[in-house]
Amino acid sequence: MISRPKVSVIVPVYNEERFLQECMDSVLTQTLKEIEVYCVDDGSTDKSLDILKQYAKKDSRVIVEVQGNLGVSTARNKALLHCNGEFVCFMDGDDLYPDKNILEVLYKKAIEHNAKICGGSMEGFDGRRKWTFSGYLKDFTIPEEGIIRFQDYQFDYGYQRFIFERKLLIENDILFPDYKRFQDPPFFLKAMLKAESFYGVKEVTYNIRSGHQLPPGAWPAEKINDMLRGWLDNLSMSKELHMAKLHNVVISHIDEAHMQEAIQTCLAQDNRDTFILLLKINEAIDTELLDENKDKKDYIITQLRDLYNRYCRNINECCAKVEENRKLQEGNKKLSVENNDLNEKNQNLNHEAEQLRNENAMYRQNLILLDEQKQRLEDELWHVYHSVSFRTGRIFTYIPRKIRDFLWKNKNR
Repeated sequence: MISRPKVSVIVPVYNEERFLQECMDSVLTQTLKEIEVYCVDDGSTDKSLDILKQYAKKDSRVIVEVQGNLGVSTARNKALLHCNGEFVCFMDGDDLYPDKNILEVLYKKAIEHNAKICGGSMEGFDGRRKWTFSGYLKDFTIPEEGIIRFQDYQFDYGYQRFIFERKLLIENDILFPDYKRFQDPPFFLKAMLKAESFYGVKEVTYNIRSGHQLPPGAWPAEKINDMLRGWLDNLSMSKELHMAKLHNVVISHIDEAHMQEAIQTCLAQDNRDTFILLLKINEAIDTELLDENKDKKDYIITQLRDLYNRYCRNINECCAKVEENRKLQEGNKKLSVENNDLNEKNQNLNHEAEQLRNENAMYRQNLILLDEQKQRLEDELWHVYHSVSFRTGRIFTYIPRKIRDFLWKNKNR
């Protein structure tokens, strides 16, 4: 091991066996030989640790430490506190240096210009192609070489493309916050604010791999919330320092479309911490620092605006359902009144029917009595017609009846 490395390359590793060898080769083949490669295995469950140990056996510049799965921040901080380099830089186990002279260029420029931080541009790659960044990420590219004031730069992404004076970090207690996500921008911002400026080179000094990570929608809530905490840190610092460009860069991170699904998933699961962090983020926004294309008066971050719009839709739907229910209740009330009227009419009809049934029964009874009376009269009449007195009377009245009939006929002629 060299007595004092010029640069310590810190490599936290967790289950990176697929890309780790390519990464380590890009570091160990650097033309700057006075380096140490401080690797911290964060409890890998694949063959990553075996790969690191093989490199340590072959190259004395490689240091390997092992910890439980404590997270990348703990791994980086441990290496930062124990490494020996004059400068330090950070490499993820799936990324690469694009050329063999990257560390030599950065170290020489830092020494030549007495810069505490020195870095270049960053490109993305997926193993098949490379690309530069645009939009609010355009500052991944350094357009011109020279001393750059951070007050002018105001960008908090891509710390891996820089080397940092270790003394600057240690003496000012600049470490990575214990976040599962977005722990590097707060670290990067604090280092830049303390250094005030950096030396920039136009060369691409770092290739960041993309396409193999889990999408944000698959992240656990703890990771999402830590990302929100990192955003809040940098948003608050940019607000305090009146850094308008950085303030808007952080807001662009927050409003990034591919993050919406992950955050909305947390909100849909009633994650209270997510909601509170979003409120704090929105409160930390200084509308006076917003770009002209943003609503300075009523600006609301996308997540809360979507939540508010969904709340309004739910309120409108509830109001519509309440109105529909009110109309149904009025209809039911009207039907109830009509039903009561019908029941009353039905009761009256039943009463009238009962009266008719009673009257009918009475008439039937009277008819029976009349039939009985008629039968008695007919019996009595029959007895009269067949009695001796009646027949005798008929004989005695025969002549008078004939005279009556004769007179009646003559009268009507």
